[in-house]
Amino acid sequence: MRWFPCPSGTGLSKGLGKILKQRLNSIINFFIDWIEAPTRIKLYSAAMGFSLAWMVCTVTTADARSSMPLNLVLLGAAATLSALAVLIEIYAWASQLKTWQKKSWLVRVVLTGLLAMTLAFSAAYAAIIVNKITGVPPSLFPYTTAFLTPLATLAVLLVIIAMIYIGVSLQLLLSSLISLPIIFTGLLLPGIRHKTARWTNSVRTMRLLGVAALILGTVYLTPWYERALNSIGRIFVVHFEMYAYDPCVKDPRQERMTRIDDESVLIATSTPPFSTHFERRHCNKSQGFASGESDASVP
Repeated sequence: MRWFPCPSGTGLSKGLGKILKQRLNSIINFFIDWIEAPTRIKLYSAAMGFSLAWMVCTVTTADARSSMPLNLVLLGAAATLSALAVLIEIYAWASQLKTWQKKSWLVRVVLTGLLAMTLAFSAAYAAIIVNKITGVPPSLFPYTTAFLTPLATLAVLLVIIAMIYIGVSLQLLLSSLISLPIIFTGLLLPGIRHKTARWTNSVRTMRLLGVAALILGTVYLTPWYERALNSIGRIFVVHFEMYAYDPCVKDPRQERMTRIDDESVLIATSTPPFSTHFERRHCNKSQGFASGESDASVP
């Protein structure tokens, strides 16, 4: 009978100790790299962790209804962190663009044109808001239009940011297509393997989630922001561009007015709770208030 040497307990324990030491060093190096990584990488990796937790919770939980709140929290955390990372990337691109415009006159010309277009669209959007609030030409309320223009600029910037999101998505798709030949080359020719950076896959995957979260957030918040602009514009129109003490006003405590033309005025009636009703009222400029004569209400 032939005997084979059996490894001693000491040799086995040394082998296990070496393996454990290597694993521990790998974990330590991973955390060191994570601590030294940029903020966007930390956010992307944390979002990846929440995404994995969400997938595990979704797969392992039998009762979907009971796990719904936890699933929503995990998915919301992943989407929020990845969206913040995308915003940091956009800010970094904006900083780089600022550097370029200092070095190139062509970039300065393009940025100046974009700024002029943004201000023009913002002024037009503010005029539309004033017309929607009062039902009269916005030229009657120039100060309100000027006041709303910077606020409307934010709404226009949302459109520009949406275009940036589309650019980010296209860049992500392009980078994925470029990496496909490298992956296939590594599969077909094992001797020519390309080592992927530690955080590449995390960034590519979670950037898509961040872009989707920001687009959905923009779509969801846009109506709220528009209603806020309407409320702000209504308050500014009534309190800063209309006056109460005039023969055309019935009750100065609840009504304010501004003249549209020589024959009519616009009356704003404040009714609780926090609502204002606008109507055209016939009031000759030379004769004062004509009682009982009121045109149709302006929606």
